[in-house]
Amino acid sequence: MATSQATGATVIGIDISPQMLERAQDKLSISKNRHNIALALGRAESLPLADSSVDVVCFTYLLRYVDDPAATIRELARVLRPGGQMVSLEFAVPENIAVRALWNFYTGWIMPPVALCLSPGWRYVGAFLGPSISNFSKTYPIERISEMWEQGGIADVQFKKLSLGGGVVTWGTKLNQDVM
Repeated sequence: MATSQATGATVIGIDISPQMLERAQDKLSISKNRHNIALALGRAESLPLADSSVDVVCFTYLLRYVDDPAATIRELARVLRPGGQMVSLEFAVPENIAVRALWNFYTGWIMPPVALCLSPGWRYVGAFLGPSISNFSKTYPIERISEMWEQGGIADVQFKKLSLGGGVVTWGTKLNQDVM
């Protein structure tokens, strides 16, 4: 909603979960700025959008949940117009040994019981998140992710580590089609 409100752009939110879309629709129904926002059921691996049909692709915490991150990035780039921007936010494991030790302690010993206190349903999330992030980061370090973006047709790929390395923002620009 903030993007649409700040820019006046039409925003299309896509999610695989009907429940998440229902929650988003509930929030939109009470928003003053719901007119430029559309929601659609879909998978990142096969977006319900035409080739080169959007100006910006923004995704968060996605790549750990797909079977083929490289194919997913190619699909995200497919719907992006040449010259359009792609940006993502993902969790990461900090590189600094001391910070990584604190991260491991937090995700292994603090987050699971805290999540359980929030709700019994969050127990799984608390136990799952740390190992999921760690395994993904080992298999797909940021340099490999950057390569996948470039192989998918995204140029000038850059990234910035946040939160002492616990998060990474990645961005780039889709190449003109005649260059690919």
